[in-house]
Amino acid sequence: MTISITSRKVGARNPFALAEKINGRKINWFRKSPDSTRSTLFDVFDVPCEKLFDSRNKKSPLFRKVGDAASPIPCFEPDFWDVYKVGGTAVPYSKKDPYNFDSRDIRDTVQGILPNCPLMAALASIAWKRVGLSSVMVDPQPTTLNQKNHPNTPYEFDFYDGNGVYSQYTTNLLPLDKNRNLFHGRSSANNEIWPCLFEKAYYQWREHLKGNETATPDYCLYGMESPYVPLSHLTSATNPIYKYTQNSTSDNVFSDIYNYCSSGRCSSDRIINYPAIAWTFDPNLSNPNKVTYTNSTIVANHCYSLLGLYAPKNPGGTFAGKYMILRNPWGPQTTLVSDDPAVPPVPRSGESSIPSWVGTWNTIDLSANDGIFAFSAEQFWKYFEGYAWVT
Repeated sequence: MTISITSRKVGARNPFALAEKINGRKINWFRKSPDSTRSTLFDVFDVPCEKLFDSRNKKSPLFRKVGDAASPIPCFEPDFWDVYKVGGTAVPYSKKDPYNFDSRDIRDTVQGILPNCPLMAALASIAWKRVGLSSVMVDPQPTTLNQKNHPNTPYEFDFYDGNGVYSQYTTNLLPLDKNRNLFHGRSSANNEIWPCLFEKAYYQWREHLKGNETATPDYCLYGMESPYVPLSHLTSATNPIYKYTQNSTSDNVFSDIYNYCSSGRCSSDRIINYPAIAWTFDPNLSNPNKVTYTNSTIVANHCYSLLGLYAPKNPGGTFAGKYMILRNPWGPQTTLVSDDPAVPPVPRSGESSIPSWVGTWNTIDLSANDGIFAFSAEQFWKYFEGYAWVT
């Protein structure tokens, strides 16, 4: 059964961010073994990991109830709205680098406790295309630092809908917790705030569309939504393209995406030409291939950035492998938890039984813990419901 793209709601919370909110403190996930990580998540959520990432489990706190706008857990409210600081120094640091955008990267965006993976995956995809081979899309940064005309709201972001472009002004006052850590989305680099500014401005704009002008939007009103909508809102594209995997074969899906890619650092590395996303099935609604979602790499009802393909060829010209390159917007930690040997968090090359590949793709080390991974085209077809890009 194919669900209408406009009514399809996608969203899964970041369990690592949510666990920290519930515990009221930061957790050093990098120092934990996979077993220790699973144990910590079980202690916090009282849900085994093999059931935590499947939306059919009504006890999982990662998903909203199907057909219900209410969340199965309360939406936490920030303790402060204030300037974010690192080591006592306010971010941004200077007028020279007012947004900390100069080093923006596909690996920067990290989703918070909201089930807003469509937005955070879209942000990462746009950042990826800024630093990729194509520069035809919008630059993912504020349109201008408009301090002269708007001294109290110096950041200007452009968003797009059916009525055209709207310039949303905002400030660097961000929602913080009691320890003055960033409350919702953030960057994997502590001294950058561009994902947080984008997230805040986006929800201000969404409030504006409802006639509510506010400097402190209620993030809890947002999250789950149609997977391609934020991607179209963040760009001036008027022709979003979305496709369903089950309307075709795995080989045809691979070929379709292949044709929208260009060669990267080598002929095997194919980089998507446009900002693109992909989303998994919600088994509550549709699960045609009877798959299970049991680890933090491939999560049910979740949205990912689609970066390109790894497509090595044999001497005769046939494909030696077909892999999708994806990024989970949960960012670091997302490759630490697995209970399913068929979809390991950190697969190793040379293990033919594993539908993944690890190596260096377009200078990106796929064994690094940053949310980027390769997934076989056949498994992509089984686990992912659709994909979309904007041109």
